[in-house]
Amino acid sequence: MNYDEILTLLENDEQVLVFLKKLQPTFDKINNYQNLFQNHQISINSSECKKALDELTGLYMYLNPIYSVTKAIKQNKEDQFYTAERKKIESSLDGKRFISAPLDRAASAHVGNYRIIRNILGKYVESCDKAISSCQSILKYMSEEIKLSKN
Repeated sequence: MNYDEILTLLENDEQVLVFLKKLQPTFDKINNYQNLFQNHQISINSSECKKALDELTGLYMYLNPIYSVTKAIKQNKEDQFYTAERKKIESSLDGKRFISAPLDRAASAHVGNYRIIRNILGKYVESCDKAISSCQSILKYMSEEIKLSKN
């Protein structure tokens, strides 16, 4: 998925589910590795671990920029909503004091779907990162075990 496609899909709330559905095959791959780790199928097989390391690194490289874009879009939409609503409110205050707390909550609620997307992506990126670290540790351990067995 390129940046133009991401921006198009996240332009409005109706496209949010389409965006997540497009990422579902990537999420499924990560979930599959989660199962392999839970069933100890990665830690006992060096070739499976190397394959996992390569694929998880690729998945991380794919998702991390998308995650960064979703964070920025969420923040931009929240700021735009806040600014527009504040201008409307301030123009009708007739010199009265503006209180931002209710508008902060409204702006936060306005971007709820984008927060969900950002959080889902963030957790998958974090999962990839942890799995990559685990694979690296497993491979290092296996390499040390081989060296020790040769001595």
